[in-house]
Amino acid sequence: MATPVDLLSDVAVAFEALTGATRLASDLRDDLEPIPSGATRYQLRASSSGSASDSNVTRTLVSLELLLHHRLAGAERAWTEGSLQSHLETITRAAWWRALASVYGVDPDVEIELSREGAVVTASFSITVEIKP
Repeated sequence: MATPVDLLSDVAVAFEALTGATRLASDLRDDLEPIPSGATRYQLRASSSGSASDSNVTRTLVSLELLLHHRLAGAERAWTEGSLQSHLETITRAAWWRALASVYGVDPDVEIELSREGAVVTASFSITVEIKP
């Protein structure tokens, strides 16, 4: 039976392979370590959000938030229209999530927000997944 901890591990490995990003030391604060120019870092947050049942199987629902931070080394649009779009296109596909060992199902409703503070562009991606029983 997969657990939320298994899910976090699976997502971290897959996200690092996709983006080449390094996880920040804190998943709650982004101001504890600097992001070097041209570098990409991420944070991963999860919380249990109930359960889903069908017939006699109950699966845990987990709400995930991925925050991808990139310190610009050049023009903003070079990154936001290039690498960022490629990453978002991949992680919005249900197949990417279902390929993770701990994921059973994916809620099709996803939220993406983009923001910029100084030279750091942040993409926030929220999704709910069902973990395997």
